[in-house]
Amino acid sequence: MRHAEQFEAKNGYRFCEWMFKTLFHDLLESLKGEELELYNDSKIKQLLRAYSTMTPKGNISYAKADRLFRFYMTLCDRGYQELKAHSSKATLHRNMRDLMAIGFSKADLQNLSEGERMPLAQVLNFNFDNQRPANYVEPVSPTAHIQDMSHLAVAYGVSKRLAHELGLAEDPIHNLKEKLGLKDDIDIDALIEGQSIPISPRRALSLVIWPDGEMILTEHDITPDLFTGGVNPVNHRNRKAANQPRG
Repeated sequence: MRHAEQFEAKNGYRFCEWMFKTLFHDLLESLKGEELELYNDSKIKQLLRAYSTMTPKGNISYAKADRLFRFYMTLCDRGYQELKAHSSKATLHRNMRDLMAIGFSKADLQNLSEGERMPLAQVLNFNFDNQRPANYVEPVSPTAHIQDMSHLAVAYGVSKRLAHELGLAEDPIHNLKEKLGLKDDIDIDALIEGQSIPISPRRALSLVIWPDGEMILTEHDITPDLFTGGVNPVNHRNRKAANQPRG
């Protein structure tokens, strides 16, 4: 988070925008110049429902409406000139007239095969300054109010992945120690409760319990107290000399 905040303060735009454009640069470049054809076929089909008829049995028939819609789709796919070359003049004139009655102009129908086009880059528009809906509420962690660092151990106990196996074991604690590679003299209860176990005057073991229940041991530095620091003092002069490059 600190890196993202520093990046935004330095560059003046969002870190997620930089990551997205970097990851998808090749894809976005390949879409430049591409166009998307736009047809509102469902609206045309609905308007053509005006050509429904009533059958002698009292049922509604959409046969004419469906025929006109197929003619419209053929105009879109094959174009006016091709239909004109392969249709009778009377049929072409009648179908054109019926389509013009629902709002098309003759020029529209003669150019349907060219389609209405929009640059694809306009369709794929990403607003990185408005990533959340207006009614979005930031979620609150259910453990945000807990100050005890061992709350994960309290919540999850031993690993969920090990729970079934440990529950069936004759000695669950011994089984868990084996899986973590711990010696018998290590206080596993203290680790689960979130306490560090010293293994030398300046090193300790801690048990990290992840939200999914996975458990790992970590070894880290600790600050010795007055007693342990005196037992194993650090020679700062020797440490400094050891860190200097040898000529």
